[in-house]
Order: sequence, then C-alpha cells, then structure tokens
Amino acid sequence: MARILITGGDGFIGRHLTASYLGSGHEVVVLARPDAMRPSVEERSALLTVLRLDLNDRDALNAVFHDRPVDLVFHLAATTRRLPQVDMGDWVASIDGDLRPLVNVAAAAASSERPPSGFVRAGSIAEYGSRNGSFSEEDTAAPNAAYGSALLAGTFYLQAMASNLPFPAATARLALTYGPGQSTAFLAARLMEDLPAGRTVTIQCPDDRRDLIHVDDVVAGLRKIAGRPGLINLSTGIAPTMRDLAETVLDLTGADPGLVRYGTPAGSPSILIANNQRLRDRLGWQPALTLREGISRTLAVERRKPRLAVIGGGHV
Repeated sequence: MARILITGGDGFIGRHLTASYLGSGHEVVVLARPDAMRPSVEERSALLTVLRLDLNDRDALNAVFHDRPVDLVFHLAATTRRLPQVDMGDWVASIDGDLRPLVNVAAAAASSERPPSGFVRAGSIAEYGSRNGSFSEEDTAAPNAAYGSALLAGTFYLQAMASNLPFPAATARLALTYGPGQSTAFLAARLMEDLPAGRTVTIQCPDDRRDLIHVDDVVAGLRKIAGRPGLINLSTGIAPTMRDLAETVLDLTGADPGLVRYGTPAGSPSILIANNQRLRDRLGWQPALTLREGISRTLAVERRKPRLAVIGGGHV
C-alpha cells in the first residue's frame, strides 16, 4: 500500500484521482484549501486524511512531509479560471495562487527525510495560448492570459528545478477535462445538466474546436505518468466542435434540439488540439473513451447520484 499526497484533492479532478487510489487500497492524504469546508463522501474512508492548509504556509507543508513519508505527490491545486481585471489583479494573484504553491510543495517534498518516488503536476493546454493548431510539447507556448501564463511559468520552474530534486518530476498538460461532478461553469457540464431539464443553452462559437478528455482517462493517465520525468500532453489529440459536443448530448439525452441556440461569430473558428504522440510513445497508452462514450458515462453517473458541486481548489 502506497501513501499518496494530492494537493487540490477536493477539486474536480482531485476528487476522482483520490477515489481511484482509495479504490486501489492506497492511503491518500488530501491537501485542501482552508476555506473549502464541505462534506465529502470519500472523507468517510479510513484510508483518507484531509488536511486543510494554505500551500503558501511553508512550515505547515514541511510538517506534512516530515510527519510521515509520502510515496507519490500529485499537485493539482490551481485556480481554474482567472477573469481579467482592470488593475491586473488577476496577474498578481496568479503568483500566490498558482506559481508559489507549486514551488513550495516541490521544495517541501524534496527536503523531506524520505522524498517521494515521483511528483506529477497538472498543467493545461491553455499554456499553448490562443493560436490555432495542434501543438506538441516541443512547440513554443504563448499564453496571453494570467491563467495560462502562471501554469506555463510553473512548467518552466519545475523543469529548471529538476536537477535539484531527488525524484522525477513531470508536468501533465491536460486537455479540457469533463466528467461527473464538474462545475456547470464549463460547457460540457452545463449541457448535460440543463438540456435534460429543458433549459436553454447558448453556444456563442459553435464551430470552435477543443481537445476534450474524460476525467477517467485523465486519472488513468496521471497514474501512468507518475514516476516519469518531463513534460507530456495528456490529451486525446482529437478536437470536436462545440456543435458536435451539443449534438452528442442532445442525442444521448433525447432533449429537444431547439434548446440549443448557436451564435454566429464574425471571425474564424478557434482550434486547440494537444498532440498526444509523446504520451503514446513513452507510456504505450492513450485515452480510451470517445466523446460519445465519455458523455454517456457521465450522464449515467449523474443520473444515479446528487450533483457534487466543486467549491474552489483543484484543477479542471
């Protein structure tokens, strides 16, 4: 039985990763934000410890790692969206909210008496920026917003720190993740909740294409990456249009197609795809679920249980 530490373990992906390791019989330590106080089904497990602390509190972090050895670290804590602010407060906040916590967690893990055997940190294909295309890890990343910029800075920091770390450290650049329990602030979740309920959804840019990956594939990929170094796109390499996404949900739910309203943007469609050739070559693995299979699986889970709203913390 391994001891797994997950920062942002109370967020969307973090909850699924936590459940996966608990289901495999491993002990899990979740580091959650102090203000994210809400009940969790998984917290009833005897194998789970939930610690609520500020990741910028280095003394508290050091105490966690020196208390008992940790075998693997997954750093998923990040602010999923940062709205632009006139005073550029979004850029300022990204330092303390995204970059500094990463460095603090990596440093605490490295200085522990028995360092972990691996460190995996979640990045995002938002690091590639708003240019159109299919991007591999060798392509130049050029984000133009605080969120992607802070994550890209974290990628560079972890790469630069690698020679000083006593464990292999990896950044998994995640495609746009969807699945059970996701906030309806994200289009896939909103479609799956609102359309069966008879509520209208407007898609402003229906021909935009995005690489979408189910959270179960993300969890499986993160576990595969653990213990390996470097940067890797965790993606499908396929980018359906937002119209395709809506039509898939409509077909699987039997909802009225008239509930979806499509905008007519003036410019060309935006396309963002993360090439997953490195994932396939290095791990001999790739995501298993098609978009239709992933949506179907999500709908089946959501029908069986109350919706789990994610409040703060975690990565999407």
